[in-house]
Amino acid sequence: MTRRRPPLAERRPASAVSPGHVPTHVVSGSGSALSLRVGGDGVVLGHQQSAPLSVRLFRSAHTRALFVGSPACAQLIAYRALATGAHVIVNTARPRVWAPIAAHGALIQPFDAHPETADGLPVPPFDTHSETADGLPVPPTHNGEPDLTNQDTRNKPTPEAAHRTQPLLYINDAPTPPDLPTTPWTTVLTIREALTPRETTLIDHADLLLLQPLTPQETALIPQKISPHQPPTTLTIVDRHRVRSGHLHITPVENHYFGPALRGR
Repeated sequence: MTRRRPPLAERRPASAVSPGHVPTHVVSGSGSALSLRVGGDGVVLGHQQSAPLSVRLFRSAHTRALFVGSPACAQLIAYRALATGAHVIVNTARPRVWAPIAAHGALIQPFDAHPETADGLPVPPFDTHSETADGLPVPPTHNGEPDLTNQDTRNKPTPEAAHRTQPLLYINDAPTPPDLPTTPWTTVLTIREALTPRETTLIDHADLLLLQPLTPQETALIPQKISPHQPPTTLTIVDRHRVRSGHLHITPVENHYFGPALRGR
């Protein structure tokens, strides 16, 4: 099979505008020898050998990113982004899944109550017995959905308000997305738990790919060369410059909120 020419960032030249700096993010675990620091606009997600595995999530230009993996890992990324001072908005047809990150300041925007997948099939109903990472049931409201009414919407983030020191991570977890923001200092992170040929367009238009271990069939859809046989803690970052792989590092506190964040868990 002929591999497509890597299309990331459409080979856009670097912006003439200085990207500036987003606050440093630090990951450290109690009792762990690992303490990760990165300055500028990097968000640390793990480690590669003895160096931090960081990703530049935010740029002065609008950024399109695709994440393939578990919702728990996607929420871990959002949690780390919140730690840098970024706002996080989640557009989703399954708000119950995103209840853990909503408790930490992400704004949940429920999608259509009766969505369809790309092939016209209805999205499966929510699991009315969902549990948090620590095994406790997610408290429902009268209609069976998680209670998100305690979210503070007085200073509701908007794409137009995103700026260098307070960028916006807009997580798109909708099967048929609405109009997505294209404002500066805004990153749209589209979530997919599995990769199929239907996602080829998403891959081709992405500036950034964040990938948990893929199956051989999924790996064949990625233009860049990626190993199909990786340890379960692997996270691969693909941008217009290179392909990097490392291992997720999850602190005990994060494990309490999101679990091990491995794909398939």
